[in-house]
Amino acid sequence: MYLRVTLFQLVYFLGAVFLALPATVYALWNLKVLQSATAAAALAIALIWIIGGWLLFQAWEKRLKLALTQKIKAVAPATFAPKVELESPHHLEYFGADPDAGTVVIVDTKKGIARCEPIGFVQQWASEDNGRQAFMTLRFNDFALPTLSIRVARGALEDLKSKVHYALNYSVAV
Repeated sequence: MYLRVTLFQLVYFLGAVFLALPATVYALWNLKVLQSATAAAALAIALIWIIGGWLLFQAWEKRLKLALTQKIKAVAPATFAPKVELESPHHLEYFGADPDAGTVVIVDTKKGIARCEPIGFVQQWASEDNGRQAFMTLRFNDFALPTLSIRVARGALEDLKSKVHYALNYSVAV
């Protein structure tokens, strides 16, 4: 699913750059000079491509966000109130920690895993910032899901590191 989203975005971008934008330039030039019906059709198709693609991406992201929210609600206990939440930009991975209840909720859509575990299930965590992207990597006591690496915003990395450290190391629940 992650690969399809990326390929879909790539096709849309290439179509916009190599088809829609040149068609718009052609249409605006010819509408100004020639009043051509072909130019008007090219302009309409280009605008439909650009606006329709943007609306399609918005709907797709909303659907992915809703699906992730439903998975979280399905596995999380009723009293789950996460103090720390990590969510990937494509809404495919999620990690939430509630130190008061002593639970973590882990969702990895690509691997088909959604579960609620005690906070001790997280063996260790680390952060990585390679200059372009930042990741939080969590390691677990499980063969099905040994690690979960979630891409996070570089500007929020230090804040997230301190929140994860506090939530996992100073939980109140026994």
